Amino acid sequence: MVAYQDCKIPIDWMLDSGIISMIKQASVRLAKIYLKRVLTELEFTLQIERRSAQESLLSQGVRFAYRVYQASS
Repeated sequence: MVAYQDCKIPIDWMLDSGIISMIKQASVRLAKIYLKRVLTELEFTLQIERRSAQESLLSQGVRFAYRVYQASS
C-alpha cells in the first residue's frame, strides 16, 4: 500500500472493497495448490531417484511459498 501511496495512486477504493484481503487469500490458495503439486512431483521423483530434480522442485516451491508469505504479510 505504501508503494501505491508513494506513486500517488488512489487506494481508498481498494480499502473499501476489501480487494487487498481477497488478493492475499487468493495468493495463499495458489501457494497451497502449487506446494501440493511440488510435493506430488517430489514423491514421483523419489520413486525414480533423480536427486537433482527433487532439489530443484523443492527449491522452487520454497521460494514461491516465501514470496506469497511476504505478499500476505
